Amino acid sequence: MLSQPGIKIGRTDPKLDPKGAFTVELLQRAEAFYNKPGLSQSIIGAPDNPAQVLPEEVLVGRFQSGELDAAFFYSTEAADAKITTVQPPAEIDPKARYTAAILRDAPNPAGAERFLGFLLGTEGRDLLQQHGLNLVKPAISGEAQTMPTSVKSLIDTTQ
Repeated sequence: MLSQPGIKIGRTDPKLDPKGAFTVELLQRAEAFYNKPGLSQSIIGAPDNPAQVLPEEVLVGRFQSGELDAAFFYSTEAADAKITTVQPPAEIDPKARYTAAILRDAPNPAGAERFLGFLLGTEGRDLLQQHGLNLVKPAISGEAQTMPTSVKSLIDTTQ
């Protein structure tokens, strides 16, 4: 459908915006997954195709105004703008990952611990899901032994 002539597609610049890079990666994965050589090229052309690449700050507006037939968004943008979406199959979906940390020399380590507690708690997880984020069990990296017990216990109970 997206490769049909006349379809106006919007996306961000893969050299300037991770969302644009995820878009290119998604289409390359789709090409391999569906065994359709040239699929990515037929949909987006060159990665920096000026007919499709738009600044991030105008993409939602152009789509909502009808200037575009299809566009690539983060799930958070789509949820907040109430844009109906189609999720790609898990096998080709290049998931964006977010991280949170407490700095070793944080000026307010207790506040950082409370923030992570909120984020990983029921209320924070519900809020993230309301805004289009699919949650996965957090992974601990770095100096795990320095993680506050309260935060580690929330991670251990997260599914």
